[in-house]
Amino acid sequence: MIRSNPGGSSGGSDPVNEAVYTEALQALLPLIDFYEQVEGTKKNAQDVLTRLASLRAALEEKRCNPGVCTILRQLLDCLDTGNFGGVD
Repeated sequence: MIRSNPGGSSGGSDPVNEAVYTEALQALLPLIDFYEQVEGTKKNAQDVLTRLASLRAALEEKRCNPGVCTILRQLLDCLDTGNFGGVD
């Protein structure tokens, strides 16, 4: 679920949420780069790359729910380590 959250309800930014967005984005960027290098020239990959770019923008603009960011980071960590049963 993507929603607008420019700075939170108090007008300031929450350092915990900032870290969640940063961690999710840092985990996602290598996957985007790898996928683009391996599959980027294929026609079917263009849709996936467009979706990944949208997700990247949502993370950079902090428009995702922080809970979703945490789950995304956990999933990406599991992919990175080959642990496909590690996310509850």
